[in-house]
Amino acid sequence: MDIDLSTLKLLESEKNIDFDVLVDTIETALALAYQKTPYSMPKARAEINRKTGHVTIWAREEER
Repeated sequence: MDIDLSTLKLLESEKNIDFDVLVDTIETALALAYQKTPYSMPKARAEINRKTGHVTIWAREEER
């Protein structure tokens, strides 16, 4: 999945919200959404590439 960074840049300028705050907030929301899916890994995190907008969910498989 990719995030349209131009839209975030527009929000940054129009609403005076720091770009990094927007990205961090979206990363947190994506990680929380992932963790609510069946069989998700509890310590997963989301990362948005700040140059391309590509989203990666990082999850380490744990022994149960």
